[in-house]
Amino acid sequence: MSRIIPLQILALLAMPLFGCMDDEAAPSGVASNPVTINGCVFDGNVACPGFDLSETSLIAFDLTNADLAGADLTDADLRNAILKGADLTGANLSGANLSGADLTDADLTLATLKGTIFSETTTIAQKWLLVASLVTSGGKGENLLGLDLAGANLSGADLSGADLVHANLSGANLSGASLVGADLAKADLNNALLMSADLSAALLAEADL
Repeated sequence: MSRIIPLQILALLAMPLFGCMDDEAAPSGVASNPVTINGCVFDGNVACPGFDLSETSLIAFDLTNADLAGADLTDADLRNAILKGADLTGANLSGANLSGADLTDADLTLATLKGTIFSETTTIAQKWLLVASLVTSGGKGENLLGLDLAGANLSGADLSGADLVHANLSGANLSGASLVGADLAKADLNNALLMSADLSAALLAEADL
């Protein structure tokens, strides 16, 4: 009996501590914990087309099917954000940090991606667009070395000077995209849509077309 009582007391004392830990772990930007930034309400059902969200912290926010068309996300911190099916058409993602973000089925038509921080992919089947610290020197273009962009909608995207060596772009929609001076050496472009894409001065050594 003498052993049971101390354990019960310890359990009671630990309950407030664990409760605090759960509160701290509660994700932001969901229905149970909504956040308003520059007039945009993040509650799991985001509709903020054209909003100024530059330099905002949206780490791990649930932006599934969010309407962020034309939004200014310059230098925004979107690490580990869930952007499945998000409408990012015409959005400015210059300098944004998308490390670990899930952009499955996101629409990046005409999005500006200059200086966006990308990473190598760690998944293939789900075609996640993962990102980390791979910023190019001088901010000229993007470093997308080895990135898995299979099936991604990048029509009209500005990828001028991008480092796409070994990138998986199979089935990607790159129609109207600017790939001026991009390095596509050894990239997989099988079934990629390149109608009206500007490949001026692009490097295509050993690219799989």
